[in-house]
Amino acid sequence: MKIAVLINGNFHPYLRRETLIENLFSLQTIFEDCDIFYQTWDDPEDRHIFKDVSSYIDINWASKPNFATYDPYLKAYNDLPSRSFSGISRTRNNSSSAKKIKAHGCFQHISFFNQFNSIPKNYDFYIRTRWDAYFNENFPLKNILEIAEKNVVGIAAIPNH
Repeated sequence: MKIAVLINGNFHPYLRRETLIENLFSLQTIFEDCDIFYQTWDDPEDRHIFKDVSSYIDINWASKPNFATYDPYLKAYNDLPSRSFSGISRTRNNSSSAKKIKAHGCFQHISFFNQFNSIPKNYDFYIRTRWDAYFNENFPLKNILEIAEKNVVGIAAIPNH
């Protein structure tokens, strides 16, 4: 079975750098039999954050997208059936600062889309995670892959902040 693990996004500047290295080694251990692809933004802040890590791995430095001139959640809210958004509070705040925060929140989806399109498509499974996600050393990858044979599996990981 061939598995691709896509690690993307950014690592927040307020998080401890040693945690980034710990997470990297943890991810490499948990997914040791998988092909791992790394991506983050190509900007001065992220180049600085990842300077110690980039000597261990090959990072795909991706261009950061421009902020949307619209609120992506409200666009989806307007274009999709309302039942898809029932109870989602982020569709209610339409201030300019809220739009900017929500547009920035979509960057991780844009990053994943771009990263997925940049890798080979000869894998049986694709796993996507973030730089700040922590996986316990007993993460049951084998069990999850068995479930994933017939189902889409979402795994809630506690962000490390």
